[in-house]
Amino acid sequence: MGKRFRIFWVLIPILFHACQTANLLDLAADRQITDDHFDRIKPFRLKELHLDYIAKCKVRIKTPEGSQSGSCDIVITHDRKFRMTVYSPIGGSFFDLYLDTDKIQVLDRSEKTYYLMRNNLKNRKRISKILDLNMVEFQSLFWGREILNKNNQLVYTFETTKPKTVTKITTDINLKVSYRHWLRYRDAWFPKMIVFEDQIKQLSIQLIITDFTPGVAEDPEIKNIPQNFAIKS
Repeated sequence: MGKRFRIFWVLIPILFHACQTANLLDLAADRQITDDHFDRIKPFRLKELHLDYIAKCKVRIKTPEGSQSGSCDIVITHDRKFRMTVYSPIGGSFFDLYLDTDKIQVLDRSEKTYYLMRNNLKNRKRISKILDLNMVEFQSLFWGREILNKNNQLVYTFETTKPKTVTKITTDINLKVSYRHWLRYRDAWFPKMIVFEDQIKQLSIQLIITDFTPGVAEDPEIKNIPQNFAIKS
């Protein structure tokens, strides 16, 4: 075997070890960032969030038109993008909702309709399953944390250290949110059962969180629209 080949075989384990070490260092750095961000969201009052909310749940939605039950996926990114996908008990999604500070997307598979609208009070009133909340308030309610932000109009009632109920009452909304149960994740408490009741819209949403894994989520915007769906704005 020539000298060049001997050097090549000697270098292989060295390079492999170097790559493995680099990967472990990257994973350790990522974990440290996540741990640091997680430690900041343990208090029940905070100024901002640096992690994405990622959860699976059971859901029951009641509107004047009727009642629907199923399971759902929820993502709320730290930069305030909200996605909720509701699945029927027999399988398949029947309702997709996406909100950010600028727009609303609704994919209603039961009506084969896709809505794309500006995110404002008028348009939030058009869709019966949408709560009239801004993105800071959505973050606050699902995380179970009072976010200290000028756009947060929610009023919190605490029991010991945890929020028990949250209300938002204006001329356009009469919302009460109750935290019925809590789950423990990495030595911190987060809502397990959340009940939303909007008296003006006659809308009730009950969520039971079945899987909670905060971290880093993919972009939750709705991108694939079935070709046979009607498009409304």
